[in-house]
Amino acid sequence: MLTEASLVVNQKYRGRKSRFEFGEHSLRHMFSDNDQTVEFTTLYSGIDIDPIVLTEKNVIWKFVTIPFWFLAISTMGKVVISAESQMQALGGMIMVGFWLACVGMCYLFNKRGQVTLTMFDSAKGRIVVINDGKHEPIVNELENRIRSLYYDEDETVH
Repeated sequence: MLTEASLVVNQKYRGRKSRFEFGEHSLRHMFSDNDQTVEFTTLYSGIDIDPIVLTEKNVIWKFVTIPFWFLAISTMGKVVISAESQMQALGGMIMVGFWLACVGMCYLFNKRGQVTLTMFDSAKGRIVVINDGKHEPIVNELENRIRSLYYDEDETVH
């Protein structure tokens, strides 16, 4: 149940959604992606403050480049072997450039598809923070609430 003092933060980034409801004594967390949805509530005292950083990659774009590499290399071979004039060689080299541009686009899609996640273990499950523009405020809020359980304002341990 949310109280007036609760802070709610939502994240959405490349098919992943994360929701944080910071309560006075507990955190309610929801994370979903294309495969799963996880939702739980945990006390701040049950959260490990040491983060785990994970970078998810969509490796399919690396495999998509294989036919384009084959086409570029075979086109280059055909140009070298069978070009009878400079115009034919130039046309062939333009095709090689096209196939290499396709390889470059696949690598760009591969890099763009990477998502970095920061995770904190808790007694009920992993708290997943998506590394986007809201990442730092969420991590700072979480760390501050966990630290406030163990330290007074004058850094005295409870």
